[in-house]
Amino acid sequence: MTTNIEDKTISAAFLLLKKEIFLIGFKESNLKRLEVCLGKIFFKYFLLDNFSILLNDNKSANTSSTYYININLDSSKQKIRLKFLKLKTFSEQNIYELKKIKKILSVIIPKVFIKSQKKELFNQWRLIFDSISTPLCLTDKFAKIYTANQKYLKHSGQTQDLIIGAYAFDTFFKAEFLSYKIINKSAKNNFNIFEVECIKNHENKISKTNPSSYYEVLNQNFKISTHEQEDISLYFFRDISQQKKIEKELLTESQKVELGLISSSIAHELNNPVGSMLIYIDLVKNQIEAGSPLQKDLTEIKTAILKCSEIIKNLLSFAKK
Repeated sequence: MTTNIEDKTISAAFLLLKKEIFLIGFKESNLKRLEVCLGKIFFKYFLLDNFSILLNDNKSANTSSTYYININLDSSKQKIRLKFLKLKTFSEQNIYELKKIKKILSVIIPKVFIKSQKKELFNQWRLIFDSISTPLCLTDKFAKIYTANQKYLKHSGQTQDLIIGAYAFDTFFKAEFLSYKIINKSAKNNFNIFEVECIKNHENKISKTNPSSYYEVLNQNFKISTHEQEDISLYFFRDISQQKKIEKELLTESQKVELGLISSSIAHELNNPVGSMLIYIDLVKNQIEAGSPLQKDLTEIKTAILKCSEIIKNLLSFAKK
């Protein structure tokens, strides 16, 4: 009769153990933390000296003091082994119960392993995403933010929690500028390219003391594999103000060079006929009597030709600068 009471007590405790294993496996998403939590209840129930979760350990065999539970992972070729160590040796009842809990452990361990792997991959992605020196953000198809990297957050002066759902352009540009406008939009190599002009001045006026800033915003759309095939957009924000300034200076310089070449060409083309006209005017004046009314007309013509000659000299002078 005493034996039956002990069996019932053990059975109730074992059911409680299975329940605890299930609850721990349901809430945990980290394999290391799962190892610690399971270890606590196994130490108490089996009076263990050690418990550990091992990856790809196929060398050790069961002994009187060490028992292994092998769990295959469906998603990969990896195998997990649970190691139970009890220096005082395992009883037959212990072995029986360990075999019984294998079924529930075979369900929760792979699930926690997959969650742990996904979390590790996400943390690696997050680290790379945050280390990129260009401001980036991921949005929905309406440019409402899902997440942003540290460079974007620093520029906008916001925290990750506050920018979720905010419009990507407003959050980025209005943190520094009074207003902004998209002045050009194009597409190249699967990217949408926006050229944005930003103004700091309170009157929205551009001046030498308050020049416009320019940004190039690159956007690429793609789909992620969910049950709804969700649209995701990636936005890059790049300050091109200095680039625009250099391009403007190069354009101005190019225009000056081109204008100089045109001026030089015109001056050379006009210089010869103007010189010839001056010579012919002097010849004609020498052949006409001094008191002739034509002398006055010829003098006025010569004055006009000299003015043209002066203009040509100024063109040549400009062309040499």
